[in-house]
Amino acid sequence: TFQSTTCKPPALSSLSFLEEDLELGAWLGKLEAAATFVQAVWRGYFFRKLFNRAVLHKAAVVIQSNVRGYRGRIWFDEYYIWAMAVRIQCMFRCHAARERYEA
Repeated sequence: TFQSTTCKPPALSSLSFLEEDLELGAWLGKLEAAATFVQAVWRGYFFRKLFNRAVLHKAAVVIQSNVRGYRGRIWFDEYYIWAMAVRIQCMFRCHAARERYEA
């Protein structure tokens, strides 16, 4: 709050602690370019990280589905062999019972 009209607020160009011959426009331009560069680097890192996570997740899903399918086929094969063994035993018992009955 300045009460007098003759008193001016301190100018932004009086950043003498940085440089004697400081051009504020050039300095702000460099600052903006540096901020844009940092944002671009961060954005690239962040989206690469997201993409890699998505790729790894997709790979994990594919591996899991293949393992589940393999285990299902193994289980079905074991069950099928067991069921056929039971069927053969049943047919043999029926055959043996018929022979005993006929004899």
